[in-house]
Order: sequence, then structure tokens, then C-alpha cells
Amino acid sequence: MKNFVYLFAAGTMALAACSSDPAYKISGTVEGIADGETIYLQEAQGRELIKLDSAVVANGAFTFNGRQDAAVNRYITYTPAEGKRIMADFFLENGNITVTLGEESKIAGTPNNDIYQAYKTESTALNKEIMAMYEKGKAEEMTDEQKAEMEKTLESLYNKQNDLIYNTIDANITNPVGIHLWPGNSYSMELEQLQALAAKVPAEYKSNERIAKLLKRIEVLAKTAVG
Repeated sequence: MKNFVYLFAAGTMALAACSSDPAYKISGTVEGIADGETIYLQEAQGRELIKLDSAVVANGAFTFNGRQDAAVNRYITYTPAEGKRIMADFFLENGNITVTLGEESKIAGTPNNDIYQAYKTESTALNKEIMAMYEKGKAEEMTDEQKAEMEKTLESLYNKQNDLIYNTIDANITNPVGIHLWPGNSYSMELEQLQALAAKVPAEYKSNERIAKLLKRIEVLAKTAVG
């Protein structure tokens, strides 16, 4: 009997310890921020961001704690007294999430955020190359041959960008990253690509409002396609 009471008490203490621990912990820093300033955890609703939680910066860092049943896309934001708002979207999910807000924000530490950050890092690098080509075209007088070469390079970069988008979504269509990225990037895809992705969407995501609309659009496109 004593053993049973001991085991019951130990089990109760373990459960209490588990319930008191946060399921997610967001630990972050912001470039050039002062102690006492506020960071917000926000949700996008249409074109507006709705505040869900706030954290005050102490010793140059901020922390959010909580529990999350399923991974969802959210934003970390900071608005300085002067200058533009700094913000970065990420996946709020259980685990230890690290955030560095700045000109090029980085958020990682959990499975979906690691995938999403890798995608954003590669996408940002490609965008920089594309913008550099355009700036070069504005700054320099080019011969027709040079212009043709630049257009060829730009086409190659855009193809890489499209491949990155499609391949990332295709590899993650069964998790929140692919489901989040697909609707916003679907208009650059061919019907065959859309249908291939549609066939892989798990049943649990088909009730997602954005995915449901996209699946309906794919059905319409398929019915009106040539042939």
C-alpha cells in the first residue's frame, strides 16, 4: 500500500511539473532595441495584424511562453519610436523557438520553422541576385548583346526561384509549411503542377479555407483546360 501511495504521489508531481512547463518557448533578440520596449506576437486577419500577446524586452532579450495544439502561422513584430516596423512571420508550435529580428530576421529551432527559414534564406538570396541585375541594368549603358545576356541570366534566376517555390511546397505539402506557401504561390504554377500537389494534400488540410478555395479553382481550371 505504501508503495502504491508513493507511486501515485510521484506520478502526480510529475504531471504537475509537466503542466507547469510551457509547451513552447520563444526566445528572441532585436537589433538595437532598448530594455523596456515591447514586442508583440500577432495573427494576420485579412490585411490586419491582431495582437495576441506581448513581451517586454529585458537585458536585450524577450520571451513568450505558452501552449499550441497545432502549428499556425504567426508574426513577431516590433515598432520603434522612429523608423519602420520590424516583423517576421513564423510557425507557432510547441518547442524552443529562437528569434532574431532585424533587417534579415531569422527564426528557427522547431521542425516547421527550420524548414521555413531554409526556404526564406534561399529565396532572399535569389531575390538579391535579381535586384542586383536590375540595378546594374539601370546604372550601366548596355549593348544589345549585353542586354540579351542579362535577360538570359534573369530568366535563369526566375526559373530557379519558381523551382525553389514548387520543390519546397511539393516536399512539404503534408505539413504546415507547404500548406501555408501553396495558395499564395499557386498562380505561377502550371495546371499539371497544381493537380500533382492537390493529389498529395492530406484530408486534414482540405477543410482549410485557403486550400479549399484553391482545390475548387483547380477543378474549374481542369474543366476549362484546352483538350
